[in-house]
Amino acid sequence: MPHRHALRKGQVARPSDKCIRRWRRLIKRAGGPGFVEAAEEAGRLAVAPPAHQHAESPFIRLVRMGKDWPALSRDARAGCVAQAQELAAACARVLDGGDEAEGPEPRKDIYG
Repeated sequence: MPHRHALRKGQVARPSDKCIRRWRRLIKRAGGPGFVEAAEEAGRLAVAPPAHQHAESPFIRLVRMGKDWPALSRDARAGCVAQAQELAAACARVLDGGDEAEGPEPRKDIYG
């Protein structure tokens, strides 16, 4: 995958196979051991699917939750495990192709 700044203007970054593996690792570890490390790696290096490159995406919300995990108390973590697993399930549905969200509209000046 080219560097994010090397993309041509108007094109959406697409996740590579390596990015997909990082997302799957984060999904697998959601709410359990290794969650923080997987969230940091995915947040730093993985590109979300094109329709999910916004702040309210389950991918981005799962990364944020993983990064905030160490600051939570033990009781708060216990309450957030179910939410992390729900977000992970939503991400898995997207990666498996079962829950395709609409991507950005094609440019009218190029594609008519």
